[in-house]
Amino acid sequence: MYLYVHIPFCKSKCLYCDFFSVPLADCPIPDSYMDALLNEAAYRKHLHGISEWSSIYVGGGTPGLLSPVQLKRLLEGLYKLCPPKAEAEITLEVNCADIAEQGPDGVCSYLERASEAGINRISAGIQTFNDDVLRLIGRRSSPEQIKGALENLQQWRKNGQKTSRSLAGTSPDFRSGASLASLGRRFSCDLIAGLPRLSTDDFCSGLRELLSYEPDHISLYSLMVETGTPLEKHIAEGLIARDEDTADEQWLLGRGILEKAGYSQYEVSNFAKRGFESVHNRAYWQMKDYIGLGTAAVGTVGSVRYTGTRDIKAYTDFWTGLKNGTSAAVSGQAAQNLVVPESVSALEHISQDEAITEFLMMGFRMLEGVSDAEFKKRFGLELTDFIEPVFTRWQKRALAETDGKTYRLTKEGLLFLNEFLAEIIAI
Repeated sequence: MYLYVHIPFCKSKCLYCDFFSVPLADCPIPDSYMDALLNEAAYRKHLHGISEWSSIYVGGGTPGLLSPVQLKRLLEGLYKLCPPKAEAEITLEVNCADIAEQGPDGVCSYLERASEAGINRISAGIQTFNDDVLRLIGRRSSPEQIKGALENLQQWRKNGQKTSRSLAGTSPDFRSGASLASLGRRFSCDLIAGLPRLSTDDFCSGLRELLSYEPDHISLYSLMVETGTPLEKHIAEGLIARDEDTADEQWLLGRGILEKAGYSQYEVSNFAKRGFESVHNRAYWQMKDYIGLGTAAVGTVGSVRYTGTRDIKAYTDFWTGLKNGTSAAVSGQAAQNLVVPESVSALEHISQDEAITEFLMMGFRMLEGVSDAEFKKRFGLELTDFIEPVFTRWQKRALAETDGKTYRLTKEGLLFLNEFLAEIIAI
């Protein structure tokens, strides 16, 4: 089973962010939230009969605000419930401002302690190297901190290679954080094209600077202005200008730079060195079952999807049993009988028509496309009945291609993904 853990706390929110998070300023993340996560995890494990984690992704918010002790307790608690698979990908999202410092030994102690807990992949938000733009969009990190963080990530990865060699030939206990970390450390970085007041020259120079640190994976996004965000409000009020043509130009230039540097595009916004594609995110795009823990976290198992409450107090109170003794009822048969109120975890039953639509929407995001055999295995139906005659029209325009077994958009076709999806959904 794939596992997402949501840490809904940050120090300050970026203008463009529409993920659920609550600024804590300088207050620590409450330990009671860790208690709640582990109790919910125990409940989900027993409810769904989970035996192991295929991947774990700790996202947010800013999960890098977890203390090393909290992170270790969280992961060790999850490993005791279900051991991770051999070579499981265990990811932690970080803000560069939190991993920019080095100790006297020349390493970032937080990253090393994260590895001791079991983290073997770091996802670092870069967005841009331009100081003015960073401040405009509300990022905490400065260009100097970003560079310091990238240097630390390079060293952390290098240290992991030494650890892997020292443990070669041993039989790892996959409940052990140290053994997971020994399987190979890697890091991913996010960059955004089309940020306000970011020139195309600055965007390209920033991307080239990022490449000098040789991240294993890069997510290159085009700025999305989400409803209800401060960025949307500032644009509507004329305080910030947005140029979609510039965003498109920057993204296309970025794609070319990445491909020339040896990164392969495997999804609309994701590029990786060979073998470093995100295991966890591919599970989403391939519509595999996954568990979500925490406030606002979403999980899908079979035809049932659940979404956690955004009320942190209500979530914490329920899962720590402050109101109803939950902690005594999250294991064994008791988990089957535990009634989780809709106010804490809202359930949704996905119809076959909805599942087919989602499968196509997710599958066509990937360069590998959609397998006719997998579609038939899942739904007992023919894929072509749901994508023709649209697919053939796009194929004639050199925007789609097939070998008769797999149907995919070309790299140019992916640029018009939303248009393609709208056409096939309308069939």
